[in-house]
Amino acid sequence: MSTEWNNYVQSLSEEYGKATKTIWISKKRMKYILEFAYSRVLFINDEKYNFSDILSCRIENAPYLCSEQENASDPCILLIGTNNPTNMLVSLTIWSKSVASEIDSLMQNIILSNSKFQ
Repeated sequence: MSTEWNNYVQSLSEEYGKATKTIWISKKRMKYILEFAYSRVLFINDEKYNFSDILSCRIENAPYLCSEQENASDPCILLIGTNNPTNMLVSLTIWSKSVASEIDSLMQNIILSNSKFQ
């Protein structure tokens, strides 16, 4: 990855501890999810969310997107419900079902962990 990315992650790590998971949605467009499990913080494309902000997650198939991306075989939309008043529904276009499933699994684990911290 670029030096800029490494510096960005390093600066976040100094504040939130070591990043525990990085999921790339698109490296070309710098779309990602970065998890800091020990401080219970998640970044979705530069937007910070506390784990307690994550309320729901679901995957919707989006076959109509196939014509927009030549390498897309199974595009979908991932919808993440949050209690963040500035962004209550995060919508991510995912070009790979396996990446969408990985993100969904992460979100479901976060939601489950939230019930243990209440």
